[in-house]
Amino acid sequence: LELVYFDTAGVAEKVRLAFSLGQVPFTNTKVAFDEWASIKPTTPFGQLPILKIGSDTTIAQSDAMLRYAGTLAQNKGIDLYPQDKLLQIEEALGMTNDIGRDLRPCIYLAMNPTKAGGYPESFKGTPEHAELVKNVRTAFMTDDFVKYMSKIEAKLESNGNKFIAGTDTPTIADCALVPQLKHFTKGVLDHVPTTCLDEYKNIKAYIDKFMNLPEVAAWYANNKK
Repeated sequence: LELVYFDTAGVAEKVRLAFSLGQVPFTNTKVAFDEWASIKPTTPFGQLPILKIGSDTTIAQSDAMLRYAGTLAQNKGIDLYPQDKLLQIEEALGMTNDIGRDLRPCIYLAMNPTKAGGYPESFKGTPEHAELVKNVRTAFMTDDFVKYMSKIEAKLESNGNKFIAGTDTPTIADCALVPQLKHFTKGVLDHVPTTCLDEYKNIKAYIDKFMNLPEVAAWYANNKK
């Protein structure tokens, strides 16, 4: 198995974590951004990540890879995608996708306001562009972020601070959710304070519990930037 993505967490991190927790060996191939133009035409949908399985199968779509990783783990007796918690896992994965959907304008309006918002090419980099990004991100943090974090905080409280699907051990839902939560605290998004999760004690404890899992800790120890 070879997982191909940029040298960043992004949407591939959940797959890396699932392979690590599932004790599934894989090659983590990193693509430099200046290499992407030549690689892009060779991918199924013109995007990364891709997963190469053997010499003749290439799969796109990170959610498909995540479930595949969970299935491989189950086949080895590791409860990463247990069928008796399937609905709870899929519910949590749906929530992570909702968070990503609502966050997307905050990112893409900054990167490409013409494609994301129909603004003229000359708009990018102007004071008006900076103000737009600030307003969109501030609105997200005030409304959507608080809504989602409050729901997650309550969910963890109600399930006795187990993992997000109510399990005693991690599942692929945690592999997806934890990197997403950590992304908010990295300081990579202007107007998103690194302290934004400080008031959510259950979420912070949940992240710490996941990050301290031996397989997760080993993955990050061996893959430091």
